[in-house]
Amino acid sequence: MRAEWNRCDPEAFVACLTPIIGMEGGMIRDNDYLREILIKMEVADGYKFNGPSRVMAPSPEEARYNYHLLLLIDAGLVSPMDPQMNTVRMTGQGHDFLAATRRSEAWEAVKEQAAKIPGASVGMLAKIAEGYVIAKARELGLPI
Repeated sequence: MRAEWNRCDPEAFVACLTPIIGMEGGMIRDNDYLREILIKMEVADGYKFNGPSRVMAPSPEEARYNYHLLLLIDAGLVSPMDPQMNTVRMTGQGHDFLAATRRSEAWEAVKEQAAKIPGASVGMLAKIAEGYVIAKARELGLPI
């Protein structure tokens, strides 16, 4: 059975999406997995990627991907290319985030700093990553 995102009643949006993205048991954000999705997008052929699966009762891995893809969309790192989110693309912000965190050393430093901030959002991770790059540029004597 297939479901359409745009058929969800705005008043009951989360309840409508729950069986579609498979979050009945809850879902915990995995920042490493968010970055992994972006890395896979960057190295793939083309710039269009499958949006969230619309299969009712998706597998645990599909549910995990759907949820994390929606978080990337929420943060502006990925953008839907059509109203039904059949395809998505990485945004300029997504490319910037990935450029700032590509090296493992940088990513680990960003996660370490984010861990010190209770409730750090995906957007906050991007800002910390940008701050890391700026700090490195200043260490090199660049006027930033």
